[in-house]
Amino acid sequence: MRRETMPQRRRIGRMWHPARAEAVATVRLIEAWLALILARMGIVFLPYIADWAFRADPGQDAVKGSHPIPPYVFRRVRVAVDRAGRGLPWESKCLAKAFAAKMMLSRQGLHSTIHLGAGQRGGQLHAHAWLIADGTIVVGESGMDTVTPLI
Repeated sequence: MRRETMPQRRRIGRMWHPARAEAVATVRLIEAWLALILARMGIVFLPYIADWAFRADPGQDAVKGSHPIPPYVFRRVRVAVDRAGRGLPWESKCLAKAFAAKMMLSRQGLHSTIHLGAGQRGGQLHAHAWLIADGTIVVGESGMDTVTPLI
């Protein structure tokens, strides 16, 4: 007895679709908001978070040379953190943005290091933070030229 089956439809692979791309960007924006909120809470309430954020990740050199990370990964994180920072009720400064970007990259398994610098502007001491991953400045590039790196 022959079993009748419905004709099978050809399976089409994942195709790019504008709605899907927008959904992915929205999820990345929500992730950036949450990371900025956690970073702000960490800066205010948990001073020991600096131990995690400012040390180089273990195995960083081994991962760095194995395969290059596409630049669009860093650009997407940068854009999401900047957009999320504009939508919060407080001003997200460079340190909070660096923490948030580090959290986002860590979730993807990418190693990064936060760097701090200090300098004088108009006779006033000011500090700046930026995040470097795979030799690329992810966030905090503006303002780096006026400070001397400390960490």
